[in-house]
Amino acid sequence: QLAALFLIAATWVGCKSSSYTPDTFTKNQLIFGTGGGFAGTVDTYFLLENGQLFHQPSLESEMSAVSTLDKKTAKAFFAEAEEIDLPTRRLDVPGNMYAFLEWRTPEGSNRLVWDTCGEKAAPELKELHAKLMELAAPVR
Repeated sequence: QLAALFLIAATWVGCKSSSYTPDTFTKNQLIFGTGGGFAGTVDTYFLLENGQLFHQPSLESEMSAVSTLDKKTAKAFFAEAEEIDLPTRRLDVPGNMYAFLEWRTPEGSNRLVWDTCGEKAAPELKELHAKLMELAAPVR
C-alpha cells in the first residue's frame, strides 16, 4: 500500500505545472501596461507563454502573481501579437500618459510605446493592449 501511495504522489508531483516568475521564465512573454502622469507611475503586467499573469506596480519593487490563464487563451494572445508584428514592429512616441506593449524572448525584447491621448498607435495595437488590460481589470 505504501508503494502505491508513493507512486500516486510521485505522479501527481510530476504532472503539476511548474510555477515561474518573469525573471525565471525562459520562453516568450508579453509585457504591457500604462504609465506617466504627474506622479510618473507605471503599472506593468507580465503574461508568460504558459499563462501565468503577474503585476508590478511602479511604487513597489515586488511583483505579484495575479492569475493563470488556460494555455489556449494565452496562446491566442501570443498568436495575435505575432500576427500584428509585435516582435519586430517599431513605435516610440510616448506622451504625458502612455501605453506600452513589449514582446520579450530569451534573446531580447521589442517595446512599443505610444501617447494614450494621441492617435499615434495603429488600431490593432490599441485593440491588443485593451484586451490584455482587461485581464488586469480585477487588479486595478
